[in-house]
Amino acid sequence: MDLRIEIADEREVVLLRELKMWLDRSSTLDGSVVQLVEAPIEPGRMGGVVEAVRVVLTSKEAIAPALTAVGGWIVARAGRSTKVKVRVGDREAEITAPGRRDPGEIARELLDALGVDHES
Repeated sequence: MDLRIEIADEREVVLLRELKMWLDRSSTLDGSVVQLVEAPIEPGRMGGVVEAVRVVLTSKEAIAPALTAVGGWIVARAGRSTKVKVRVGDREAEITAPGRRDPGEIARELLDALGVDHES
């Protein structure tokens, strides 16, 4: 199962790389693979541009911890407003959460928006 994370911001590439490093260090994602996703290479370009972070989850149960890790990154950004889009399969959710302080709350909001069952 894959989780795809996109960021709508003028510093998108930098923020996606920061998010990937954050998720790489997260103990809640043990066993999951975190990758940068590049857009297809356009004619005349030397390489693709990073467009998303992909998390290959070990199971459906790993969605909540992964989204809590994403929530932790959002909280760590200390009030900077960034729109984050999360996709699991064909379901998609967006959040802009400046000033939020609870990664678990952010994860629950995303899980609800994605229609994923979770414990309260």
